[in-house]
Amino acid sequence: MKKFIIIILILPFLFSCNWIFNEIISGLKPQKETKNYTSIKPQEMFVTATSGLYMRSDSTLESNIIGLLPFREKVTIYAKSNKAETINDITGFWYSINEKNDLWVFGGYLSKDLPSFDYQSLIIGMWDIVGKYNSVGNQNIMIFYSDHGFISGVRNSGHGIFGSWRINDNVISAAGNFPNYNESLNYDREAIRYRMTIIEVINRDRIRIRYDNGEIDELVRSTD
Repeated sequence: MKKFIIIILILPFLFSCNWIFNEIISGLKPQKETKNYTSIKPQEMFVTATSGLYMRSDSTLESNIIGLLPFREKVTIYAKSNKAETINDITGFWYSINEKNDLWVFGGYLSKDLPSFDYQSLIIGMWDIVGKYNSVGNQNIMIFYSDHGFISGVRNSGHGIFGSWRINDNVISAAGNFPNYNESLNYDREAIRYRMTIIEVINRDRIRIRYDNGEIDELVRSTD
């Protein structure tokens, strides 16, 4: 009888020890990571935001900004957030654009189709080249005329490259002549050819272009 009473008394203690042991063991086991995204079959998409699309370190607006993708840039997506989000009245999922899933963009500004854009009507007009001046402080400019005449020079100087331009999608090809003056005030004309790619449309009055040598200029539509 005494043995039975002893067993009855120590059973709760044994069960308690077993529970503590199991809790310790479970705490030592590696916890399964909960992901807030789902891997998907890689596919190509294009940026539709004319001002560009921020790349972030995670699928939230609070995460760090890593860089900016230009309008119409092609990306490959590898994962999709589990929940949609509404940003600027646009609802969409977040997408990972690298295999490590540490580079994310908001999918509301992505499309399977390359977005169209009328670059030709955009570019016509006079543009100031931001931060570029001649030795006496006059603004460097570019002018794209509707009849495809082209000037790249300095405001109010009468000097520069005079020629023509054409555009294929977002790539501008310009050709012209630059007068080389000699001491007798006669001059030859040096042929100039170069190509510019519109890499970002910040708005209709501010764009960024990249030359074939990699140099980048920002152009602001002139108010003069």
